[in-house]
Amino acid sequence: MNTIRLSVLVLSVAVLFGLAVPAFAAEDPLVIADSVFDKVDEAMGRAERARDVYDRVKNVGKPAEVRKAEEDLKNAEDNLRNANGKLDYAREKAIAEAAGVSPEKVRQMRASGMGWGNIAKDLGLHPSIVSKGAKKSKHMKGKKSGYDDEDDSSGKGKSKGKSGKPDKSDKSGKSDKGSKGKSGKMDKKS
Repeated sequence: MNTIRLSVLVLSVAVLFGLAVPAFAAEDPLVIADSVFDKVDEAMGRAERARDVYDRVKNVGKPAEVRKAEEDLKNAEDNLRNANGKLDYAREKAIAEAAGVSPEKVRQMRASGMGWGNIAKDLGLHPSIVSKGAKKSKHMKGKKSGYDDEDDSSGKGKSKGKSGKPDKSDKSGKSDKGSKGKSGKMDKKS
């Protein structure tokens, strides 16, 4: 049955996740954070699937199936909580290392109610350091970690809209020789 396969999957992933975390000890905190993001995504998917199974079984399943689905759901939700805790820890380490402060300072800022992006900004980092893919972001290229001061915020260059493409007003594509007006004849520029 589906619940048995889900149980085996949840247990297997929990064991693998528990064994994988110590292996990251010597790696870059940004790589670790990205890996933990993936683990949180996986745990969230498992919890959603376990919730779906439980919702289907609770009304029509046998008592043993309902108990099994409840147990699987509880385990999946516990795994999700653990994964989120590991993500918080990875974010603390990544921000602390990039900013040159202790993880405890970052933890205190977080405990005071600050969001991850605000913590990064207050420590002089780009907020993308705490997002998935931070290691690949333009602010991190060529750096182990930290804020990239060359981030196109100088106001120079073409403005870009929501799509990331230059606004129509910035596209010049026309020659300096003039354009056709309403009459269809070429207007000469002086």
